[in-house]
Amino acid sequence: MWQAVVYQALRDTLSYDQRVRDEALSFLHHQTVDLNMVCDMASVIPRKVLDAAKYLEELGPREGVVYLGQLFQNTRDEVTSHEGNNQD
Repeated sequence: MWQAVVYQALRDTLSYDQRVRDEALSFLHHQTVDLNMVCDMASVIPRKVLDAAKYLEELGPREGVVYLGQLFQNTRDEVTSHEGNNQD
């Protein structure tokens, strides 16, 4: 669930609604206690989320959607590739 929160915040940086985009960028421009908590719960590295937000802002909505899709596919692949590898 927390990965969905991170994904939505990143997705909102690509919104055509200026208010939505500004709120997302405000949340994702600085490593705050709230951002650290969300990232910790989502098992992602805050610095990488901040870097991704900055890059998405530079790309814009059209190209950013493609990048974001690839980014989260890679994240899901990393998470699922470690499941079932519990070696005692």
